[in-house]
Amino acid sequence: MNSITDTLAIMLERDGVDLVADITGLVKDVTERIPDIITDIESATKRIEQGADRFANLLNDDNRKSLNTVIGNAKSASDNFADLSRELKDTRARFDGLLVSLDDMVIDNKVDVEKSIVELRYVIDSISRHIDSTNHNLEATARNMYEFSRQIRQNPGLLLNAAPPADQAARR
Repeated sequence: MNSITDTLAIMLERDGVDLVADITGLVKDVTERIPDIITDIESATKRIEQGADRFANLLNDDNRKSLNTVIGNAKSASDNFADLSRELKDTRARFDGLLVSLDDMVIDNKVDVEKSIVELRYVIDSISRHIDSTNHNLEATARNMYEFSRQIRQNPGLLLNAAPPADQAARR
C-alpha cells in the first residue's frame, strides 16, 4: 500500500502541475463557452416552440376538416383507381378473347381470303389494261356532248326534228 501511495505521489509531483494546468484551461474554456451554449439552447428551444405552434395552427379545427376532406378524397381516388384497374383487367381479358376469335376467323377463312385476293388482282389488272381506252371514249363522249349542247343552244328546234337555220356564212 505504501508502494502504491509513493508511486502515486511521484506521478502527481511530476505530471500533477501539467494535469492541473490542463484541467484549469479546460474549465476556463468551458466557462467561456457556456453563455454561447446557453444562447444556442435557448434559440433552439424557441424554434422548437415556434414549430410546435405552427403545427398546432396547422391542426386547428378548420384545417382538420380540410385534412379529413383531403384524406377522404384520396381514399375515394384510391378506390376509383382500384375499380379502374379491375375493369381494365376485365377489358383486357375480353380483348384477348376477341383476338383469339379474330385469329380463328382468319385461319378458318384463309382459303377464301386468298381466293379474294387473287380475284381482286385479276380485276385490278383488267381495269388497268382497259383504263386508257375507257378514258379515250369518255373524252370523245365529252366532246360530243359539248358539240350537241352547242347545237341545241344555237337551234333548240333540233330537239323537235326541225330544219336547221340557214348558215349565214354559206349565203355570202
